[in-house]
Amino acid sequence: MAIGDYNFLTWKNKKTRERDAKEYEEWAFPYGAEHREKLTALLKELFPKEDSSVAMVCHLTAKELVSRYIGIMDEPEHHDFAVKNLAKDLKKYRRMFRKGNARFIYATLGRIDLAITEELNYPSVDEILAQAETLEKDLNAALGL
Repeated sequence: MAIGDYNFLTWKNKKTRERDAKEYEEWAFPYGAEHREKLTALLKELFPKEDSSVAMVCHLTAKELVSRYIGIMDEPEHHDFAVKNLAKDLKKYRRMFRKGNARFIYATLGRIDLAITEELNYPSVDEILAQAETLEKDLNAALGL
């Protein structure tokens, strides 16, 4: 057992913690182990120098942030609100997404992952990077940068 496995400040019993972990795993990887493996390989291509577990934590954080706004981001009347708030949220985590435009790449992959189907047909790395560049321009414009 690692030090991180000890959670002294929890009020949840073991059964509740296990249920919560299972629910999160189902949200993070709705298509199971194959989904996790494909994502891990894709993250390795996008961030070859990053430790795979760190890259996965960054991806899941970005996916969670994007999931707050994904439904309204594509609605013209709410687009600006969603983009501006996503930009602010991603900026709060800039220490986690240490490298330059990494936060935009993680956010783009998070958006793609939220829409992925059971075929797990992810776009190519080049397509993801192009979408990330577009997202970066959109988010920077929303912040007035």
